[in-house]
Amino acid sequence: MGFFGSLFGKAATPPVTATVAGDAPRQSAASRSFPAVKAPPGLADRYAGVFRDEMTSIGLLSRAEVESALAVVVDGEGGCANQGRYGKPLFEQYFSGKEWRWPWYDHWAAKFASLGDYPSNWPYLEREPVVPTVQTRVERLTVADLKRLMMEANIPFSETAKGAELRAIVFATAANTDALTACTTWRSTMEAAANARGYPMFLLLFRTMLFRAQSATQNEHAAGLGIRKWRRRGALPSDLRFAELALAENPDAIGPLYPGELSIMVPILPALDES
Repeated sequence: MGFFGSLFGKAATPPVTATVAGDAPRQSAASRSFPAVKAPPGLADRYAGVFRDEMTSIGLLSRAEVESALAVVVDGEGGCANQGRYGKPLFEQYFSGKEWRWPWYDHWAAKFASLGDYPSNWPYLEREPVVPTVQTRVERLTVADLKRLMMEANIPFSETAKGAELRAIVFATAANTDALTACTTWRSTMEAAANARGYPMFLLLFRTMLFRAQSATQNEHAAGLGIRKWRRRGALPSDLRFAELALAENPDAIGPLYPGELSIMVPILPALDES
């Protein structure tokens, strides 16, 4: 509806399609489809290397599963650049409900924790690189949830028991603990807890792999043009020290330098280089 139509309540007219003798009707702008995301040349090869390295370090997938997942990413429409196509299906097939760790993320989580300071773009995920234990999980359950699980596991308890007493009963014997963790409710609860952390971590992992492959592709293309110098852009002044910390640890690192790092390297053209 146009501006005056909206003022006077006039119904909007349908889009008009122009026709030329012998031609098919032309689509209106509103109904015209837009081109899909396309991966630039060379990106797929770089991505494959990054993908295999990260999946090997995580250790969740078998070699065959790594290759199968990689094929889903690079062979579909838009290739690895179209994360909206493959993200959710891959998570549900290979990562959902499973405990997994990303060593590179855990390394930087421990590093920043030791500094007592984090970059501005540090992901809002858990900051302690510690695998949760059964005990820590039980301690986080509400009294109502814990009682429900104990009833399912046939572990006797008093209806008036408080949280501390209930937990003491659970951990009193290995048999009680095993019975609790074998419950269907326990497994579904832990699956939900794993996904609450795991899906955001999964998205960060796949963004990182894509950005790293893009950086490597850009570097290779620039080298072919004779570009040898770069200037880092986009990082906040307060974050530069974290980038310097990462480069001091690995001078050959290709961005992102740490999880969530978003600076980019801008090539300095030889003709404009006055240094």
